[in-house]
Amino acid sequence: MEQLERASRGERVTPFMYVLAAYAIWLCRYAGQQEVVIGTPFALRSDQETQDLIGFLVNTLAIRVRMGDGVPFRQFLRRVRDACLKAYSHGELPFAELIGALGGQRDFSHSPVFQAMLVVQNARPPVQLAPGLHASYAGEVPTDRARFDLALVLDPLEAGTTLSLEYNSDLFDATTARRMLSHFNVLLSEAIASPDTTTNELPLLDSAERAQAVLAWNDTGGEPTPGLAYRLFEARAQDRPDAIALISGRIEWTYGELDRRANQMANLLRQRGIRREAPVGVLLERSPELVCTMLAIFKAGGVYLPIDPAYPDERIAFMIDDSRLGLLVSGQGLKKRLDALLARQASPRPPVTWDWQDDGAALDDLPGDPLGDGPASDNLAYIIYTSGSTGKPKGVEVSHGAFFNLVKAKIAGFGVYPRSCVLQFVSFGFDVSVSDVCMTLAVGARLLLRPAGVIGGEPLARLLREQGVNVIVLPASVLATVPANDLPALESVIAGGEACSEELVNRWAEQRRFINAYGPTEASICTTMAQCAPHGGPPSIGRPIPHVRVYVLDANLEPVPPGVTGELYIGGAGLARGYLGRPGLTAECFIPDPFAAQDPSVPPGARLYRTGDHARYLPDGSIAFVERVDDQVKIRGFRIELGEIAAVLRQHPHVQDAVVTAQSIGAGGKQLVAYVVSQTGSAIDGQGLATELRAQLPEHMIPVAILSLAAFPRTANGKIDRRALPLPETLGYGARHEHVAPRTLTEEILAAIFCEVLGLSEVSVEDDFFALGGQSILAAQVMARASERFELHLSLRLLFEWPTAAALALRIEAALMAQIEAMDSADVARALALNDSQAAAGLLASGGSVA
Repeated sequence: MEQLERASRGERVTPFMYVLAAYAIWLCRYAGQQEVVIGTPFALRSDQETQDLIGFLVNTLAIRVRMGDGVPFRQFLRRVRDACLKAYSHGELPFAELIGALGGQRDFSHSPVFQAMLVVQNARPPVQLAPGLHASYAGEVPTDRARFDLALVLDPLEAGTTLSLEYNSDLFDATTARRMLSHFNVLLSEAIASPDTTTNELPLLDSAERAQAVLAWNDTGGEPTPGLAYRLFEARAQDRPDAIALISGRIEWTYGELDRRANQMANLLRQRGIRREAPVGVLLERSPELVCTMLAIFKAGGVYLPIDPAYPDERIAFMIDDSRLGLLVSGQGLKKRLDALLARQASPRPPVTWDWQDDGAALDDLPGDPLGDGPASDNLAYIIYTSGSTGKPKGVEVSHGAFFNLVKAKIAGFGVYPRSCVLQFVSFGFDVSVSDVCMTLAVGARLLLRPAGVIGGEPLARLLREQGVNVIVLPASVLATVPANDLPALESVIAGGEACSEELVNRWAEQRRFINAYGPTEASICTTMAQCAPHGGPPSIGRPIPHVRVYVLDANLEPVPPGVTGELYIGGAGLARGYLGRPGLTAECFIPDPFAAQDPSVPPGARLYRTGDHARYLPDGSIAFVERVDDQVKIRGFRIELGEIAAVLRQHPHVQDAVVTAQSIGAGGKQLVAYVVSQTGSAIDGQGLATELRAQLPEHMIPVAILSLAAFPRTANGKIDRRALPLPETLGYGARHEHVAPRTLTEEILAAIFCEVLGLSEVSVEDDFFALGGQSILAAQVMARASERFELHLSLRLLFEWPTAAALALRIEAALMAQIEAMDSADVARALALNDSQAAAGLLASGGSVA
């Protein structure tokens, strides 16, 4: 208190103003705000007439404090003093009248105008009493009810000044409140001792807490042992060559067969000039040949670069040019498409192509023994292209050493054993696929490649049951579509790629290992893991995996206290080399590690990756994900830069400006919604825009609705007000078709299924399912329900090819008719008697002639 009074005199402010300035900084840092309103009691004894009156002559003042950019505390203190003096000049306006003048609807969950109070008591002068009488101060009247969310009280008593924090126990527990008060004490002490420190740099943590966040919570083993993940597979192939390595439909390859084929392919790659650091493009559907090619590239020392055939030609062409591919492997009927694509390019050095269908037989003449040498741990293993905010994707370069550390961590954390069957689910254009393959083959387990038409719902559950799958790694949105019961073999469920809900954990974690995993491509996919128990509250993203460091930092790269939101930074073994051909972007996103000098386990020159994710520490050092800092989102496990979609929309000659948001609407959870303003002010055809988007962007980046606006709503400073953008009344790209009612029972059943899945009251049988807001997960639900209703095995591809109820009904009826024509008359009679819905759909639709 003596230091506070001395500092206040030196700055020509009252102790109240000094404490208020520190309190405002503390509140803003905890709340992540740039301004705060603080209430305080104000004595109304300003004239001689009121000095001797008995009574509680106190009003309440609300003082608004704006932080602004980081300035020296001394300068900020002057700003607070001005705010106080202005507030004092209106001190006699009753607070109740202020509330009435402000109007608005009252929210009884908190106090109006402000929720944080500051009380600085004056020292009590000695009281002159008649002989025989004495007076003493009783202190605060005990109460069991907090008057505000937070109330900080500085009270100079005879026995010594106390600093106390009253808190609402519905919002804070005692441990949190005690920790918060300790942080305020650290901040105020530093503000008194060093008033030239900027407001952003005033510390909240003491030295012990800072060491805990920087060192103790990141004590994950220091530098890892270098290694190569594919070498673990080679060892398993030597140990158990006859064990099943992978399953794809009816195809099964043993470890010995897969290793021999990969060695033959590696020899071919060497003959084609592939050496260390040389990228090899792989344009293949999910297949054993794709897995073989991936392993062969690793063995030859090349860099694996997967290209999803589902991508539009323009995106594939960009990836080929940007990566300067020398060799591109294709197959499964893709060669003709690839040749046509390369013929349209003006590249002076188009890649050499090799096709499994046309050239695969030549592998039989090559040796199946392993190559004598291979890549080093610091050589590149793969390049994965992710969405880019500039309108073009960017390639992330990951080394063998970083990948090896990830594979070992996943094997231990996910519970993968030689007896395990692991489902490979995600697209091979997505980085998780690489680790799914290698962690499975590294331990000698069975890798099950997901059939193309199975992407969720009951069909996926059926696959898990029939194949006895023990380990699944799925995006949370896909996991939500699958029934969790009747899966006796399933032991480990890993949710990743997007935020995981508490409900999902409760449904899946009973009697199973449930892992909530987090990590960006730039840090080798998986950075933290949390093993979640059912009914344990919102799931965290856990702690860093071995040899990885994770920090939650403020704008000055200082660790934040538990409970305070900061930005997530990642360092250690899993870090990518950077972005292919983009040194400026690499330097911007991969910064020098500011803690390298404080941690002896951190090597010189270490870097941190700035994730762009907001997170906060929990008291035990685990981390809770909060939200993205920028315009990047994750939908159904795919990482999407909203700016890339907007950039493509702006290329349209009729579009003046565009903005894309992610909204929680409809039955599909979080969805992409685009807003456009035309050059002329007239409405733009959303269906046409969606068609053009599909020519340049993958399906997961196509908005479910495109709204044409006359102008974007703006904030006071001229920026687009995203919160004011209207939600679409219906999902889709513009006006729907004139309503056409179902004309057959098949159409009626399909229209009802469309309504159930999309959450609509009615649809026209001529409405396009995807134009109504459908996407791949919802499409899987439609086809699963249709397969059940018609008792047919219906491919998901049918809905993509025939997306209206009318067109799809014709294909289903044709399949039913073919089934009936294969029956004899007795079979038809039994079908009519026992399967009314199928017979009615198939026979009545044709006018009853077959019946």
